[in-house]
Amino acid sequence: MTMDSSNARPRAPTPIESGPTLWAIGGGKGGVGKSLVASSLAIRFARQGQRCVLVDLDLGAANAHSLLGMRPPPLNLAHFMNRRVETLAEILHPTPFENLEIAAGARATLDLANPKHSQKERLLRQIRTLDFDHVFLDLSAGCAFNVLDFFLAAGQRIAVLIPEATAIENTQHFLKAAFFRSLRQVAQAEPLRSAIELALESRRDGIRSARQLVELVKQIDAEAGMRLARQAAAFAPMLVLNQVHPTAPAEDASQIALACRHYLAASVRERGRLPRDERVRDAIARGTHVLEAFPGSGFARAIETLADDLLARKPDALLSTPPRRGEIDARRALLPPLGNGDPGAYLRGCRERLGLSLAEVYRETRIRSLGQIEESLYAELPDESYVAAFVRQYAQTLGIPEVDRLTTRYLESYRTAVVAS
Repeated sequence: MTMDSSNARPRAPTPIESGPTLWAIGGGKGGVGKSLVASSLAIRFARQGQRCVLVDLDLGAANAHSLLGMRPPPLNLAHFMNRRVETLAEILHPTPFENLEIAAGARATLDLANPKHSQKERLLRQIRTLDFDHVFLDLSAGCAFNVLDFFLAAGQRIAVLIPEATAIENTQHFLKAAFFRSLRQVAQAEPLRSAIELALESRRDGIRSARQLVELVKQIDAEAGMRLARQAAAFAPMLVLNQVHPTAPAEDASQIALACRHYLAASVRERGRLPRDERVRDAIARGTHVLEAFPGSGFARAIETLADDLLARKPDALLSTPPRRGEIDARRALLPPLGNGDPGAYLRGCRERLGLSLAEVYRETRIRSLGQIEESLYAELPDESYVAAFVRQYAQTLGIPEVDRLTTRYLESYRTAVVAS
């Protein structure tokens, strides 16, 4: 399916209080299907009634519009980056799919492939003011700082890989580079900066992992160490394994997630596997998207399952009518006592009784693993010391009186699950 690009529809940005949910789709290697996954998720979300934008940030090699079955739109990111238009909304263009618009990238432009810091920050500010539910960032491959910064700017981060040795290795490098880039901002502030320097000086043989660095910093300065631990645990990307052969065991993504959780002390987790499907190639040859051309294909069914799961469980689903502060304070007096049941379920029950969404608790705590804590998904949680800090902070935010007892109960369950695994 193609679409005439002559009817571009500029629109002024309408800042909204919470802003759209940002989804970054990246990875360490080209050709693994990042653009396909990004466009497919955007289409599925849009078909579920969500207002979506696909931003093609594969600067210098943009092709997201082609995957959607479109001709190059008349306005693209080059016009915005070079200030030929003032707002990002002016370059948005309708796609063949209802509820989905695109900010097309510019191809083979060296200055756009390496934007200046001011250009990048201006673009991110504009993205956050778009009046949409979701914005999908289709990123370039590799570990360039601009790519990492776009990846880290999103609340929801997906790394795409395929079951090949080079792609697996590049994905590990990409996640490590993004993780340490994420620590850079907090590491510049005192006293954390001095604590990190002392930790590095204390180990002449070098620091072997981020987990080791965190533990050394905690020994030097407990408060600084916990701040570093919180920042580390906030790095919670999802892995999507693409082009999986139907008969293959496909354990690569789960093994990467396990290795990264151990090395980075972060909540890296596998989220989905997409089959190798010749219908994808056929759709591209036809000049249309596989979800449009072959809706019953294996890839289409798998991406729809993945998208629906992401949409249902994303941590920043907002309440339509958030309760006022006075209402929350009144409801805290009615919280049930801590019983002998699952402490994660108890936290969820208290949150729901207060009328709070996970998004509202996240805005207060900045803890990305709230859903995993509530569901007692211990394998997806970071190290014990981080879990203790998160559960305590979560309980205090909800106003639960038995904070110490709840934290102890949760850690007992956590330890039992870790030993059993």
